[in-house]
Amino acid sequence: MDYIVTSIVDIKHSYSNKKKLVYINYEPAFALYNKELKTYNVKENEAISEQNCSDIVQMLSKRATVRAMNLLKNKDYTQKELVNKLELSYYPKKSIDDALKYVEHYGYINDKRYVENYIAFKASKKSRKQIEQFLKEKGVDSDIIESALEAYYSDSSECEENLILSTLKKKYGNIPMEELDYKQKQKMMAYMYRKGFSMDTIRKAVDVFLDNV
Repeated sequence: MDYIVTSIVDIKHSYSNKKKLVYINYEPAFALYNKELKTYNVKENEAISEQNCSDIVQMLSKRATVRAMNLLKNKDYTQKELVNKLELSYYPKKSIDDALKYVEHYGYINDKRYVENYIAFKASKKSRKQIEQFLKEKGVDSDIIESALEAYYSDSSECEENLILSTLKKKYGNIPMEELDYKQKQKMMAYMYRKGFSMDTIRKAVDVFLDNV
């Protein structure tokens, strides 16, 4: 297969105008600095050798790994988030895969751990449904999310009920007993349902709340 450099363009959001995006056979391939374009003999409208392509990807794999490590120093990322970050820097797929293998091998990234930590931290503030939705938006595999949620809530069966009770006390705790009629009860239940709690758990919590007002 022939590798033809069809265009070399500036990267608009690059911090340095020295970095260029290289298109090979009309597809974005990788980003290189001006010095690297010369080193690997990358010129517009000319062929690039297969060996040079391989060397470039190998070099970018090392750079992508360093980039991934630096990102993970500051905060935890899911695998999908980290891939998105590296894609924004135009690393080729092979380099991104190599970087992921490295950080996963040494335990720097672990979606299962990320999910378990997030659930433990947020379960006292968010409903199970809200937590699940957030993690799905982060690109975590559904099986990992479901397994972690089942494990957590099987050991903390009253967690959501206690969270609802706490929320009701803050929102409705100052309302006189005589004003907490059927209509107000339905309003409470609708409010908590919008928060993502199941109706069964809401009913139990609301009944407990009203019994202790």
